[in-house]
Amino acid sequence: MSHLRAALLAVAAALIVAGCDGDAPTTTGSILEGPRVWDVGVGADGLALEEWLSEHMLLPADTVSMTIMVSGLGESRLALGVRDDHDQQLVDPLSSEHSPNRTLSGIGVAASVIPSATASLPLAGNYRVRAVGVDGVAATGAAINQGLTISAWTKRSGRDSAAPEVQELPLHLVFVGASPKAGAHLAAAIAVVTEIWREAGIDVKVASRTRLAGANGTAMERIAVDPARGSDTPQVGALFKLSNEVPDGPGLCLFFVADIAAGPGLGIWALSGGIPVPPVRGTVRSGIVVNASLVEQDPARAGQVMAHEIGHALGLFHTTEGVFLETQKGAGRQPLHDQIDDSPACPRPADVNGDETLTARECRAFDAGNLMFWAAGPSARHLTPGQADIARRSSLAR
Repeated sequence: MSHLRAALLAVAAALIVAGCDGDAPTTTGSILEGPRVWDVGVGADGLALEEWLSEHMLLPADTVSMTIMVSGLGESRLALGVRDDHDQQLVDPLSSEHSPNRTLSGIGVAASVIPSATASLPLAGNYRVRAVGVDGVAATGAAINQGLTISAWTKRSGRDSAAPEVQELPLHLVFVGASPKAGAHLAAAIAVVTEIWREAGIDVKVASRTRLAGANGTAMERIAVDPARGSDTPQVGALFKLSNEVPDGPGLCLFFVADIAAGPGLGIWALSGGIPVPPVRGTVRSGIVVNASLVEQDPARAGQVMAHEIGHALGLFHTTEGVFLETQKGAGRQPLHDQIDDSPACPRPADVNGDETLTARECRAFDAGNLMFWAAGPSARHLTPGQADIARRSSLAR
């Protein structure tokens, strides 16, 4: 390592250790209530019943977000449906990614945050929630309605329904097996994360550092991701379940492993357990896994990658997905966007070579410079006010 590089790392480490005192805004605070937990009921039609999120038929006036999680049924794919008190369907369980409040289904656990998109604002007074386990006949609306549990959290500002101006996000760093702590390199990477998110009103703090040793550490220090399953890969979920071994306290768990492989010659730098990561330990969605080798090789790039995955954990989708997806409106395969009004989007005509994949080069004039672009390069660090608003509503930040 050159003397100049070592000096730069030392400066970055000093900044993160000092916490950039005097520069960091102070959190305006928030209150997380819940979880309210209930088992899914079944109606006369054999489908899961819809139930009100609030038992008293009205959410508090200072509610800024709701986080909803469905769990159960082992390896079955789960989905959530959500309607507001005006009967507007925000999440269609059979088309959750194309819903006004975009939501992912998931194997074992699925989670949604309201709002994840502009169409969900302003918040309604209450919401009806339906959770279903969808199998191979999902197109017919068939659902498995045994063993499903819904958990719901309400985040309140203590003031009004606007997103708090500043929120603090505690990070719990977990070093898996023999993966290195990276010292000054990691401090430099965290400094980049802090800088990026501070601009969005999220004050990132390191709350704890833990070594996951023993048999679990050895088994999990190298993660093999199935590209077809992504965060639904069983080993990824098994790692996140070990978040129960992390010191208590609110925040987000980051697991640093020696390597993340996605097939011969393919690597992954980081992967979030979900969009969003629910505010609970011990689930298959409870964290982010980070390839520690990137931290050692390029701390600045590692910080930017970690900041991107933290965006997913806080509820942000890609501004534009790379591969065109089939729409639900009979319009064929189209680009899919995050549905936040002020975030840039790369349009279909930008696909100049017609391969139905939008690259950073093709989207340079649109959203390639946004932190949440699907293939964000090292310089992509920008977030819009709308994205920052959604992130500050996250149940992980206080």
